[in-house]
Amino acid sequence: MIFSVALNSSSNNKSSLSNISTEKEDRVILAITEGRGQARCEVGLAAISITTPHIVLCQMSDSQSYSNTLTKINIINPDEILYPVTFDATRYSRLLDQIKKYFPKKKLTPFARKAFNRDNGIEKLYKVALTTSFPLLIILKHKYC
Repeated sequence: MIFSVALNSSSNNKSSLSNISTEKEDRVILAITEGRGQARCEVGLAAISITTPHIVLCQMSDSQSYSNTLTKINIINPDEILYPVTFDATRYSRLLDQIKKYFPKKKLTPFARKAFNRDNGIEKLYKVALTTSFPLLIILKHKYC
């Protein structure tokens, strides 16, 4: 499931959200996480443009090669990729290894796992979407509430 939203409805930027970071001055940060246990190979992505009011939310099932995830990362072309610090910790992360292999020049930043909290993320999206994108609220409510 993929959501792409312009956070500022008055924006005149007509660029495609799939090439969110193609503008020279644009900066995109992507956060990525993977499900655990039975949700293994479920990948969540959230990309936000720092300079334009765009956000891309994506949740997908992927194979152990992560071809869908790697393709999506390539399309978004982020400047920085945030991932849970637990990927570096005690367990082996095939997803992180694939990202490092196919995107060796991307800045990779570990982040506290607690920042990848579903309930907190939904609450923050509700606050942003309430004033800018009512259709996003409907989709989120149907999917997560």
